[in-house]
Amino acid sequence: RHRTPQREGWAGHRCGQRRGWWKTRTAKEAAMLRRLLGRDLDFLSSSEETALSRLASARRRLITDGGRVDTKSEAGFGACSSFLESLDAASRTLRLETAPRSYRSAFTMHYRAFFPDKARNYCVDVLQASMEHYAVTWVNGDKFEFSAEAMRRAEALQKAWADVCALLARWSQAESRGRREIFRDLASEGADSSRSQCRPIRSEVRNSLVSLDFAWASFEHKYIAELIEIEEKARRLIVRAIEQERKLQLLEKICRQ
Repeated sequence: RHRTPQREGWAGHRCGQRRGWWKTRTAKEAAMLRRLLGRDLDFLSSSEETALSRLASARRRLITDGGRVDTKSEAGFGACSSFLESLDAASRTLRLETAPRSYRSAFTMHYRAFFPDKARNYCVDVLQASMEHYAVTWVNGDKFEFSAEAMRRAEALQKAWADVCALLARWSQAESRGRREIFRDLASEGADSSRSQCRPIRSEVRNSLVSLDFAWASFEHKYIAELIEIEEKARRLIVRAIEQERKLQLLEKICRQ
């Protein structure tokens, strides 16, 4: 049967549609297979996306004062505590590596009440200490100094904290802009130019949260260990003062006799 040019054009169009549909289908099936095999490291499951969206939402609720997170007011402390809970939940949902925390076994009973096991147990007070960068503390009227190493670890924690907050800001921005606009930018501008506007991929999220956890544990270890040492020194000073007072009273009694 003779084909007209119009019929040939229509048939070619239909074949092109079928080939495009087949390519799309096979690409989706290949992506699904990679995910099932665990080879797509940058794939986020729906539960992981939900956990990160909640974490990004908790970041937006943080209260800042002078560019720093407010942890001293009641509202600021509560918002920061909620964020740290969401941070822990997101890390568990993504099954991220946890920094070793066996050092907590050497803590005194007082601090083991706050850090009872090797879980993350993010504490607002630890974050606050890293932000203040106080090299000096006063206990019972006596001055004590933290080491330069403790201050260095505090700065490392603050850098990791800032990186996570920047990453979550990108996540929130991507959610508000929508995937269709992001893909359009990728096609027109290239991946590198629109990276700062795109939703972070799984490897970025993993690296950022794990780095924060290791920096947190490193500072927590040094800070609490030195705090325990400072408190012990202050306690010894009090005991020594009590002993000196007892000896003085005894001497006065002997003199009166």
